[in-house]
Amino acid sequence: MQILFPYAVSVRIAPEKFNCSPLYGKIGNDTRVIHFHGKKHLIPEAKPLWWPAYRETLENNIAHIRLWTPGGDDRLGEFLGISLDNCHAR
Repeated sequence: MQILFPYAVSVRIAPEKFNCSPLYGKIGNDTRVIHFHGKKHLIPEAKPLWWPAYRETLENNIAHIRLWTPGGDDRLGEFLGISLDNCHAR
């Protein structure tokens, strides 16, 4: 929305509980969606928010994630110690 309405100071489509930033939002008990675009997922404060679910997904190989993680995310690959040259999704 910021691209379509660059003059708007604040564009909000959904309440913050459905679109919360780990850097700028107020994460609470009712938070449903936290977005980690860019490199927000690698800041130390964000790791406890996504790491347990990601680890569980890897352990259970949900959606065959082991075949394609970390995808094209060089920073995540570096964080995980995975060589992207050997990643099928590259």
